[in-house]
Amino acid sequence: MKASLYHRPSVSCLARPLVLAILVLSAVTARAADDPDTEIARRHFVAGAQLYESARYEEAIAEFMAARAVKSAPAFEYNIARS
Repeated sequence: MKASLYHRPSVSCLARPLVLAILVLSAVTARAADDPDTEIARRHFVAGAQLYESARYEEAIAEFMAARAVKSAPAFEYNIARS
């Protein structure tokens, strides 16, 4: 069996940053009604988090990047880098 040059961290190891990012985004959810961009970014982020948990990393990155395009947030940058 060939050894991979790239090591993907375990899902449990990466769950903490995702949970943190979700908490950060949930803090602004109350303002989402006033700001449609925040709601759109939140939907992309949630979709990205679900894809990430399903090990569909490329699709997750696309969702995180879509969220970042709508509304910039440090959590998006972090999750894109970790995916």
